Amino acid sequence: MVHVDKMLRLVSDWRPLYEGERQKTVLHVHNTLEKLSNQPVELPTLYDQLLNSPADDQTKRDAVKMVRVLYHTLDVNDEEQAANEAYLKELRKKRKPLSAVVKKLK
Repeated sequence: MVHVDKMLRLVSDWRPLYEGERQKTVLHVHNTLEKLSNQPVELPTLYDQLLNSPADDQTKRDAVKMVRVLYHTLDVNDEEQAANEAYLKELRKKRKPLSAVVKKLK
């Protein structure tokens, strides 16, 4: 379980520190966390919220990385961490390889 409010406090402190592409990522994470505030959330649910948004693909990937770093910073037990990493691995398996996408475009 992730306590969204702890993450939200950290991300709120980061907002003025970044500009450009990184600021888009911080804003995306901040807005997603704000929607889920005042409740503990499973990390896979948080990843899904970040990935199922209208943001561009690079921002989504950066947001997931940022949340993963935040999550590890806030101290997590090993069992839960392993489950979350397994979930991300499954998500990656479901993605089409880039070569398949390129062939389809030709």
